[in-house]
Amino acid sequence: MTIVGLIGKIGAGKTTVANLFRQHGAVVIDADALTHDALTDQRVQEQIRTRFGASVFMGNEIDRSRLAECVFGDQPEQKNALKDLEGIIHPRVRKSLEER
Repeated sequence: MTIVGLIGKIGAGKTTVANLFRQHGAVVIDADALTHDALTDQRVQEQIRTRFGASVFMGNEIDRSRLAECVFGDQPEQKNALKDLEGIIHPRVRKSLEER
């Protein structure tokens, strides 16, 4: 089995290419979708609440725009926060990938 990773900037055509792969019988795993799923995992949410506080939540759900404000930017604390977030989410996404 051949495994291909499809990466690119926003608007580069990743979805179009992924759909072409699907049309030709390829199994496509969307890591973005797995990441969104990871944000609904209770353990992930607990870790995010511990690291970033309740302000990144809207009720019981993570407010992705508020979380983005914490982790995307040029400030050193944002870069560190992004590394922390990746440390929380990536193991969950990796596990989901391995289960497929």
